[in-house]
Amino acid sequence: MMSCQKADQLLFDSPASIYFNLEESQKDSIVYTFAYDLTKSVDTVLIPVSIAGIRESKDRLFKVEIDKAKSSAVSGKHFKALEADYLIQADSGNTFLPIIVYNVEELSDKSVSLVLKLTSSPDFGIENPAIISAKVVVSARLEQPIWWSMWAGSYSRAKHQLFLITTGQTNLSMNGLDAPKNLYFVDLLNIMLRNPFQWVNAMRTKDMN
Repeated sequence: MMSCQKADQLLFDSPASIYFNLEESQKDSIVYTFAYDLTKSVDTVLIPVSIAGIRESKDRLFKVEIDKAKSSAVSGKHFKALEADYLIQADSGNTFLPIIVYNVEELSDKSVSLVLKLTSSPDFGIENPAIISAKVVVSARLEQPIWWSMWAGSYSRAKHQLFLITTGQTNLSMNGLDAPKNLYFVDLLNIMLRNPFQWVNAMRTKDMN
């Protein structure tokens, strides 16, 4: 009992800190590609941010900076320059950091990376250095999704393009409960790869009906 009371006291007495609340699949990098809709010239990547500590009934501000040594993306060219501060609304423990990215011509041939790092502010400290960085990879070509190796095996951009054509899917979950559905889509791809002419004829017959 005394131990629990002491832990609770430390939790509520300690100053609030801030961190990137990333899913396991996002911890290595968050991949965004314009390849699924090349008509877009700009889009927004939302990165989840949370606070550790008590919520307060007032708006609070947090800060983020670019790790220039680890980033290849250029501010104003590949993404909109960061704001001086970002808002976490009163009584909230979560928000999203919006990163506005641009579809420029060179992204059709290569990807660029942007490494972000949360920093301390008058409202928030930094407790755990392991969860204050996030990497965003931006491209306009097909990039290997995090789920691909789990469901579809070896990767190539040609195979990825065929997957989009045969299934119409741009994303598969990594939830094991979705295995029957996900494996169904992968089977569609494999059928097409084994006998593309048969697949094309089947599609023609389907369209005619």
